[in-house]
Amino acid sequence: MRLFLSITMLIPLVSFGQEDSLALRNDTLDIKQITVVSEWRLRTYEIIKEEQIRELQPNDVGELVQKIPGFSLRSYGGLGGLKTATVRGLGAGFNAIVVDGFSLPNVQTGQVNLGQLKADNIVRLSFSGDESWNIYAPVGAIVQGNSLMIKTFEGEHSQESVSARANVGMGSFGRYEGFGAIKVSRKRWYASISADGRLADGEYPFKFQNGQTLISETRTNNQYSDGGMRGNLGIRTNKSGHFRLGYARQGIEQALPGAMILYNSTSDELLETRLNRAFVDGYMSIRRWKTRIYGLHQSRNVLYTDPTYLNQQGFLQQQYVTRMSELGGVTIRTLQKWWFSAGVQGRTTKLSGSEDQLGTPIRKHGIVLARLRFVGRIWQYGVKASGQYINEWNTNDSKRDYLAFNPEVSIRNKINSATGSRHWRHVLLYKRSFRLPSFNELYFGTIGNTNLRPERADQLRYQLSVVPVERKLDLDIRTSMYANLVSDKIVAIPTQNLFVWSIQNIDRVGILGGDAEVFFEYPSNRHTRKWWFKANANYSFQYAVDITDAEEPTYGHQVAYIPQHSGNADFSLHHDKVGLRLSNMFVSHRYALNENTSFNLVKGFHLMDATVFGTFKLKSMKLTLRATVKNILNTQYAYIRSYPMPGRNFLISLQYAFH
Repeated sequence: MRLFLSITMLIPLVSFGQEDSLALRNDTLDIKQITVVSEWRLRTYEIIKEEQIRELQPNDVGELVQKIPGFSLRSYGGLGGLKTATVRGLGAGFNAIVVDGFSLPNVQTGQVNLGQLKADNIVRLSFSGDESWNIYAPVGAIVQGNSLMIKTFEGEHSQESVSARANVGMGSFGRYEGFGAIKVSRKRWYASISADGRLADGEYPFKFQNGQTLISETRTNNQYSDGGMRGNLGIRTNKSGHFRLGYARQGIEQALPGAMILYNSTSDELLETRLNRAFVDGYMSIRRWKTRIYGLHQSRNVLYTDPTYLNQQGFLQQQYVTRMSELGGVTIRTLQKWWFSAGVQGRTTKLSGSEDQLGTPIRKHGIVLARLRFVGRIWQYGVKASGQYINEWNTNDSKRDYLAFNPEVSIRNKINSATGSRHWRHVLLYKRSFRLPSFNELYFGTIGNTNLRPERADQLRYQLSVVPVERKLDLDIRTSMYANLVSDKIVAIPTQNLFVWSIQNIDRVGILGGDAEVFFEYPSNRHTRKWWFKANANYSFQYAVDITDAEEPTYGHQVAYIPQHSGNADFSLHHDKVGLRLSNMFVSHRYALNENTSFNLVKGFHLMDATVFGTFKLKSMKLTLRATVKNILNTQYAYIRSYPMPGRNFLISLQYAFH
């Protein structure tokens, strides 16, 4: 692993990606009377651009998404630790993760570990809880509750004939990392290859209160290492079509530290993961028709080892292999006032393992989709309907069939006037979402619950985007209010370690909430000034309570690990090629169980990070040095009870770009 990491550090590096407008053009209607600035800023979805990502210096995508209003991160440790997120009270199973147009499903666990998605190669991350008209959104992501779309440097054509990027970094707790990518682009084709690696011993100090005693310890059995590579080839068939194929491989080795309950350092469980992905798609645009067909095959091999397990063999080793194949297509037809879209997707997943109780579950999942949008003089009206049929059986003589119908309706105003400097966009949306229990939730060992029911969510949301000023400064305001009703909510809570959980349904959960975000930049045209200042602040309120039975002790109580209040406040000051950024995050108290007692209380916390950075250019090369101190106030905190997070730590990175 160290040799692989050293090699990746030597690969030359690429220019920072330019903001692509394709997704924007696909997500918005033809609005001719308003400036591009207003249309871009009045979007109804969240975007984190490359410049922000580099300034934040996140460890992973998990640290990025907690900057988006409505997201609540669940983190079980530092670098490489399990990270998932709920969105507006809906669990991680409702979130579709899409990278360069291809989904990242994990049917075994039901959720993607955001801590294993690195940010080195990301040029844009966008989140939409809206009905997206992006042709590169897979059908499964469109019908899911929320879509997190990630665009990488390697995944698309470039205007430069040769471009490369690389970065190396080092930080606290024995952390070293490297990334390198090179891309060659020609008129009719492009090819890219990248490699990355990182490792850390993960032994960070922490404190916890044990009764009346404050105990200081060091986290052990927390080692982490990973490495991966990816290759892409794209061919343009004509002016309006292309063909892409790619392959990605990733290996992860991590220790599984135990919960901090009467903490001791005897935990020694290990988890190894090997992931292989092959993907292909073709796109064509003929007149007013846009069509994309895509395919994906993925295998995930997981090996869990407990070397001191008290059984006859004296150890425990379990292996699980998940194979998934997906094929789908989507088409969009645009007219002057009508937009029509249809799609279909099929997915087959098989899980095999060394555990006898698991059996061999096989799931076949089919989705059909139809959408229609009408553009009136003032308002736009949208209707979407999707149907899902799932056939699942197990060699343990169990069989399940599911049928779900998910409607969606929306109304929004059409931006058709650029008079004055105030612009508004309203969106009113209703939709129903559906998610299945994962294989682990149903069948895994002693924690599997074969009586679990699928989770359904009815969502109603109003969103308002405002651009009150468009002159010497940029000022954007976005707010939303929502009400969700979740039936048979699936709740998972870790018990022994990150591999052993407790799974249950909550019959009915009611969710009320709202988000607000303000973005400010002065002066608006930074390229003509040496100094500029940016600020971004957001706040989220989530009231997610059990409304199943008024006679039960948890009735009216907040669902476990969903904070009622959270927010961010980030500020950055730039002078020519150097800058300083302060990043703040606040999370209110939560409860470790659905019964909101003082014993189950998990304290809230405030975190502050500070970053200084400088960029130096030499002809076609760019060198950027960044230094970040994370948790600068040395706050002792935990997202999940008994899983302490690192105190003050640092990260230094050097990035090189060539184009």
